[in-house]
Amino acid sequence: MIRSDLGSYIGARLATAACTWPVNGKSCGPEFPDLTEAERAEGAGFLTFYPTCYITAHVDFLRVGTLKPLGPERTLLTIDWLILPETLAASDFDLANLVDFVAEVIDEDAMAFEMNQRGLVSDRYRAGTLMPQEFDIAHFHAWLRARLPEGLEMSK
Repeated sequence: MIRSDLGSYIGARLATAACTWPVNGKSCGPEFPDLTEAERAEGAGFLTFYPTCYITAHVDFLRVGTLKPLGPERTLLTIDWLILPETLAASDFDLANLVDFVAEVIDEDAMAFEMNQRGLVSDRYRAGTLMPQEFDIAHFHAWLRARLPEGLEMSK
């Protein structure tokens, strides 16, 4: 299943002076042509390939995240940055500036995921509520429920 949420990340916006996600908020190279002002203001668009891949399109590069289940409580996340050759060849290209912010966000998300996972195995856990920012998880749950054999249900 492919689902596109390009430009609909819960009204997310970049800081006023930023135009993309590197630490300094500045483009790391040439920006993609034909972006609207709204797309530029969003800072990123998202495309999800259920259940194990997503693409984040920034104004100047792409990120591809792949998820590989390693067991019921472990997943390997791999992030690939797709950067234009002319950007990589530029004398002022700063790879750390490009990846450090995303790495920080992923590390923060991982801490939250791990805390949630500990809660899920608690004997007190019955069911949880997703936050609005977890729209992709809600869509994945709906996708999974639609594919369960008749009579088999997930908890709500």
